[in-house]
Amino acid sequence: MSLRDVRLKATYDSDSDDILSDFYIPALSVSMRYRRLAGFFSSSALAIAARGIAQFVRNGGEMALVCGAKLSSADVTAIQRAEITPEIAIERSSISELSMLEDQLIRDHVSALGWMVAQGKLRIKVALVLNEEGWPEEAQTVDRGGLFHQKVGVLEDSERNTMSFSGSDNETASGWARHIEEFKIFRSWEASESAYL
Repeated sequence: MSLRDVRLKATYDSDSDDILSDFYIPALSVSMRYRRLAGFFSSSALAIAARGIAQFVRNGGEMALVCGAKLSSADVTAIQRAEITPEIAIERSSISELSMLEDQLIRDHVSALGWMVAQGKLRIKVALVLNEEGWPEEAQTVDRGGLFHQKVGVLEDSERNTMSFSGSDNETASGWARHIEEFKIFRSWEASESAYL
């Protein structure tokens, strides 16, 4: 099965669509590559999309995420004092936020996230806002000035069919299942959409 076989709409709106069941799970299930820019990421997204993520991993899938982060003033102060590295601050922040394969993803999505990273199935880069001195900004300053907040995804299957989507949803359980969200998709095999892909 390929992305061409998934019944895809041109747009999804959570007011009328179940974006998790209608889009994410089926699209991930047939894909081998997933590239994503998102303002926020939470491992809870792995749990609610477990069936799709588990099949994605079975397909030999590789995921790469670039997401934003908000650091507390205490984290920023500790980084500036060289008490911790930015990577440790982000890890602490993510762990406090985050509260075989399919069951593991549902039961313990944080461990599954670690397994995916360790196996080279998932790469995560964090986009930090830096001040003029090159230090990370704290959350309050970032909220006022410029948060990394792009939301674009690209999926590719084993036949090299490619699909991108762009819209309002983050890479979180809330974004996929609870928030009012919308996004548009563009498919490589549709001539009228390939320029937008």
